Amino acid sequence: MCNRKKVQIVASKIVKPSDYPPTDLVFDGIGIYSFQLTDVDYVIFSFYNKTNSNTEAVILPKDELLKRLTDSHFSEDKIELKLFLCSKGLIEFHDAGAEYLWMGIWLDGKRSFTQFYNNWNVFKSAT
Repeated sequence: MCNRKKVQIVASKIVKPSDYPPTDLVFDGIGIYSFQLTDVDYVIFSFYNKTNSNTEAVILPKDELLKRLTDSHFSEDKIELKLFLCSKGLIEFHDAGAEYLWMGIWLDGKRSFTQFYNNWNVFKSAT
């Protein structure tokens, strides 16, 4: 619980060099997740930012996350998700091919998670 909101925290798996997409973009951080969603209000994804050595967070409502997922994100009883942070924002790239990274991933609103990047304001009290 955080300010009367139920929260699930999901840490990134260890990121290997082979996890980076084949592109010339410079990535500040990548989060790779495999998890079971619980009965919560918000999900917090954490990942390491190699540029500034900080732990970063992506904080979004459970319902918003579910709206953004496709069938390809579900594997058996788990959700698979990949996020990367670069100068263009915070983008979800599970099952995105190299061409998509170059051509249009930035235009796909369902893949942009930038508005949820370090969005700690959702836990501020309204009083």
